Amino acid sequence: MSLEKEIFVALKGLVPVPVVPPDPPQWRVYPLTFPQAPAVPDVPAIRYVFVSSEVIEDLCGDDGDNTPNTRTQIDLLERTFPLARALRLQVIAAMGSLATPTRFAGGFDDYDPELKLYRCSLDFISYPSS
Repeated sequence: MSLEKEIFVALKGLVPVPVVPPDPPQWRVYPLTFPQAPAVPDVPAIRYVFVSSEVIEDLCGDDGDNTPNTRTQIDLLERTFPLARALRLQVIAAMGSLATPTRFAGGFDDYDPELKLYRCSLDFISYPSS
């Protein structure tokens, strides 16, 4: 399973969208950007961005794009600061449970006055070569 799929599967349960059966399930987990419509995103919402990767080389060469250490930034949006901080802890736990060894590498909290939403930005490093 790709790292992207691992992350999506780990995070989707944290931000489900209520649907009426037989509509298919939906989640507010997005790659790269939050949806541009509506102007204020529905929350809670999570996005993930692969920031950088480092190919590990040894005497046998490297595995190319199969096993680079990958830095991922995860941003989450919520209506209140306590809700954002609670979701932050859930994201950290979910990322720590990935099959690919992944560690929390820091982050920060922010408030977007235009959207009137709280944001937690989290950095993780995944080590698929481990």
